[in-house]
Amino acid sequence: MTKLREIRLTDRISARIASRTALAGDDEGRHDEAGMATVEYAVGIIGAGCAAGILIKFLKSDAFFQIIKNVVNKAVDAFV
Repeated sequence: MTKLREIRLTDRISARIASRTALAGDDEGRHDEAGMATVEYAVGIIGAGCAAGILIKFLKSDAFFQIIKNVVNKAVDAFV
């Protein structure tokens, strides 16, 4: 392949890349993703479930009950 053909080939390839990124709406070649993909939804749901489980476990614990009891007692003592 001659040097001139190599230059033309690279020009065509770069022109195709530029046109595809222009059609995608981003001048720098990055795609703007408005939402999560299916796998990201699954990971998000699993993470939310784990966080909810930990929160429920903490809310049912004696330590949480003691914290609330102390806050309420201090609030009552401050007003009485």
